[in-house]
Amino acid sequence: MKTREEIKKDISTIIIAMHDKNQSSGDILRRLGAIEGMLLILGKTKMNESLPFKETEVTVTNFWGKTSVEVEIESYQDCILRLAKKIINE
Repeated sequence: MKTREEIKKDISTIIIAMHDKNQSSGDILRRLGAIEGMLLILGKTKMNESLPFKETEVTVTNFWGKTSVEVEIESYQDCILRLAKKIINE
């Protein structure tokens, strides 16, 4: 079994590989899934619980100038990368 440091290094390698411009969306999702699996192994996420998506309040102004506050939820990719970077920086 790999050590925590080896898993962190693998996560870093996957994130670097994700910056290749010639990837399909399927390749990116596969890499995100691999990172999510490593986060499960490290105990940073739980199998039967939803991911800790970040919610941000955003003020939106429509065409007529009326403003409203909406809640924006981060994407799966942003959530996984945020959690992965947090692990790497520990």
